[in-house]
Amino acid sequence: MATSFLRGILPCLLAAGLGAALLTAAAEAQAPKKPEAPTIPSFLGTLTEVKKKGMQTILTITPELGGTEPFELPVTPMLGMAIEAKGDSGFLREKQFVSATGFVNNGTFLVEKWTVHVGPATKKMQPGTRPLPDTDENGEKKPQAGVKFVEVTAQLMSINPDKDDASRSVAVLKIGGPKGTPASFDSKAPITVRSSDPAMLKEGSEMEYYPVAGGNPKRPKVVAVKVKLAEALKSEEFFAAEEESRAKK
Repeated sequence: MATSFLRGILPCLLAAGLGAALLTAAAEAQAPKKPEAPTIPSFLGTLTEVKKKGMQTILTITPELGGTEPFELPVTPMLGMAIEAKGDSGFLREKQFVSATGFVNNGTFLVEKWTVHVGPATKKMQPGTRPLPDTDENGEKKPQAGVKFVEVTAQLMSINPDKDDASRSVAVLKIGGPKGTPASFDSKAPITVRSSDPAMLKEGSEMEYYPVAGGNPKRPKVVAVKVKLAEALKSEEFFAAEEESRAKK
């Protein structure tokens, strides 16, 4: 689970593209399995305080585990951080960087859920595709049989209603050639907004943190955090605030 999360935020942290050809490859053949990376355990907690010390942001994390005292965590470039919230369909807009999770069936990419990347880190993102396992988080086989599961990260080129199905839309992702790659999705597909911008942090948010083994329990060496905002974000308000912020610079 922890390894899955760390891989999931890789586009935002490292902006590492794996090549557009993976879409076709995923549909044609299953790549040989590589040895699993060492699992980093995750722990639940609450973000109890966010404070500024000069130019640096410092988090106070209260672990859920009883008997463990709150500890401070400086936000540095080495810290993997994902701040997530539910979003509405207005976040799916042209030129926005997204990660589309779904499967390829008969040459068609069907998106099951979206992650919309926002914040300064998106300027360094690159398009890429990675294969996904055919099991869910509980290790159960996914209901679709004979398909290849993938996550595609790219900019949105366009979104239009599906001419043959009023309940679906077709997005074109900027990957796989000049005309991009079409992606079909249900108009009610869930949307998660993800950022690494500390300005989006909210005190009281639930979170997971990932410490390396062998550290000091009172001050663990945390390599990544995932913060879940309780309130859903509204695209109209979010982008209006973003435009206002840019205008002031």
